[in-house]
Amino acid sequence: MTKLIRKHHEILRIFQSFAFIILAHCLIICQAQAGSIIRVTPTIEPGKPFNIYTSGGDSSSTVSAQIVNPDSSLGASYPLTIIQHTDSLFEAFLPVAAPVGQRWRIEVTDSNNMVNTSDVNLPDVYFTNQDDGVVPGEQIKIYGVNMVPPGLSTSPNTYLKFVDSNGNVTEAYNAPQRKGLGSSTLPPPTDYENTFTIPKLTPGPYTLIYSNSLGETPITGTVTAYPANTNNDPLGLAGVWWGNQFGFASNAYNATSDSRLPVPLVKCDGVTDDTAAFQKALTYINNKGGGTYLLPAATCLIAAGNINLPSNIIIQGAGIGKTILPYGANFNPANPPPHNGLFYFNQAHIGLMGLTIQDLSTGGVQSKDFFIGGGGAPNVQYVFFKNVEFDMPDPTPRTAVSGLVCAHMDHFVAVNSNFNSGGGASTYFHNVKDLWLITDEFSHRFSREGLGANSKVVFNNNTINWNTDQSSPISPESGGVEGSISSRVVIENSHFIGGINKHVNPANGLAYDGELINLQNDGGANFVDIGTVSSATPTTITDNSKQWATGFSTYLTPYSNTVPSNLTGAPWLLYITDGTDAGDVKVISAKTPNSLTVSSPFAVVPDQTSKYAVYRSGADHFIIQNNNLTGGSTCLQDWNGAYKLVFANNTTSNCGSVNIRSNQNYVTADSAPVTGGNLYDCTTFAPAWDNLIKSNTISNDNGQNQSKVVIDASLWNDCHGPQVGNGMLMFDNIIDSNTIIPNNPPAPKMGI
Repeated sequence: MTKLIRKHHEILRIFQSFAFIILAHCLIICQAQAGSIIRVTPTIEPGKPFNIYTSGGDSSSTVSAQIVNPDSSLGASYPLTIIQHTDSLFEAFLPVAAPVGQRWRIEVTDSNNMVNTSDVNLPDVYFTNQDDGVVPGEQIKIYGVNMVPPGLSTSPNTYLKFVDSNGNVTEAYNAPQRKGLGSSTLPPPTDYENTFTIPKLTPGPYTLIYSNSLGETPITGTVTAYPANTNNDPLGLAGVWWGNQFGFASNAYNATSDSRLPVPLVKCDGVTDDTAAFQKALTYINNKGGGTYLLPAATCLIAAGNINLPSNIIIQGAGIGKTILPYGANFNPANPPPHNGLFYFNQAHIGLMGLTIQDLSTGGVQSKDFFIGGGGAPNVQYVFFKNVEFDMPDPTPRTAVSGLVCAHMDHFVAVNSNFNSGGGASTYFHNVKDLWLITDEFSHRFSREGLGANSKVVFNNNTINWNTDQSSPISPESGGVEGSISSRVVIENSHFIGGINKHVNPANGLAYDGELINLQNDGGANFVDIGTVSSATPTTITDNSKQWATGFSTYLTPYSNTVPSNLTGAPWLLYITDGTDAGDVKVISAKTPNSLTVSSPFAVVPDQTSKYAVYRSGADHFIIQNNNLTGGSTCLQDWNGAYKLVFANNTTSNCGSVNIRSNQNYVTADSAPVTGGNLYDCTTFAPAWDNLIKSNTISNDNGQNQSKVVIDASLWNDCHGPQVGNGMLMFDNIIDSNTIIPNNPPAPKMGI
């Protein structure tokens, strides 16, 4: 049967789904300086609509676009075609004949000849894969949007500047046409990433500046250059900048025979409980400055687990399936250990290599079968897994969710490792900064691989094999990869294989077949506070009715007067929803009991007409590209809003649709109690904005799933209370150039 193929060449710019959202754009109160530009769609191309948001404009305002040359001089000017216009919004497009790949200066002139401008098509850098350190000779990747000029098919003269504390500049190029400066071994730059070889640098701090050849953008934060070694990555840790910081690894101890170790030594006979000997040996090695603890190709029984790994320790076995560490056989649910799982640590420079770690617990009541990480301060730093298998079987019956939890860490990499989960078990990374998961395999019979409250995540070249199982008694809604309130994440070049059996929860009869990539707001990620501005400066607002010493919500309570935007996970945002400066969104950098400081100046200083919301995006600065997704109920599901999410160049098959959903609700103090008795369970404000779904192939031929791309908004009907602002939930979301193959199941095979 011939498939109907529909090519989406047009732009579907979504800024509203319901009438109340359309009305919101038309009724915004503007009492600011005439014609002030709040924001412009950051990427524009000839013939494709884009938005200009203004404060204090009027119906007679005019708009135009002018080319900005590389030397900052101005070139040709082009009129813009206006699709629709209110006092606060222009929807317009450049003439089709305008040149592509240009930096454009958008100009708004109102009836009082007040002129405001904003430049677009400049690079928007999300993050670098080398978080806060660089080593000359290694590679660094820059992720973001507009990494090359929009619309160009050839590689431009992109470059990366390293600026030291004295202002001296060293440049790196990914441009073969720059003779002597480019590198033919580097992959060419794309719309969303660019790779450079780090040049020779004097050790010390540097700031980074990136150029897509149209203009420069500073990269937030600083990096430290470290001296280069003959081998910068001796352990083969996928090129992380800190891979050469394990110099102690050459000091090796044979676990079963080294006379330096305290007796008794581990037996590794599969029968003797080696827990005590294991712990004594690790403590001894740490006291001697660190080293590698070499285990034989054998089974080393750790009956109850709960091993404390000190700093400067590598545990190395003979390989996956050869050195086996079973644990949990003596786990007593009535008297659990102080730390669940095989290992826990609060130190730095720790590695696991060549091991199979096997869960033998059968009680099914542990909350975490493996716990890798801290929980106190400071976070664990510089941890790696290489060629490690975590085997989490499904005891019968298992009555509680369990799995591997890697938490509270800075700088973690897992490479060439396997994470095998039984029913109800998950692999979960939480509150990790600079997380690399490279060439790993995640197999889940039910549940998921979780990325929660992390920042700067590289998820590359992995396989996620997820399948629901009707025999499992666990019934959470599940999927392949689940992310919540994480920030600066790239998921690329990976293969997602979804479930083929629907799981039915016997308690409520609901069926789950899972989302392959599920971005939701676990644990109150979108707790929100709203209010009206009492006074403001260019970088602060004050609300005299607030007492934020205990936080916006319970999630800010531990942080006193510091907003946790500098911690892992998505930052807290201040959104001006109504009045002067409406539509402006800023990152909150600090707070007092009744004031908030933002990281960059407001477009227009708010005043007493300005209303605001404080919230946190469920998916902040995500790039999901070049993946293959097969099976399941939904390819991508973002439940509660996203900010700067890119879903591009992916191929999907029989996993349904790609969905981004914004929503809001607000529970007032006199509302009826909600589920669980927590007043904030239903407090949500989750706008979706600056998201891009582009150049994907979405197909379904199984007769079950629908092929579609959706960006929509909803008001939850199980909560009551005032809307946040005028319901401005969606703006500057783009769906562009996707190939949609509708559900067209193949003809049945004919027997003879």
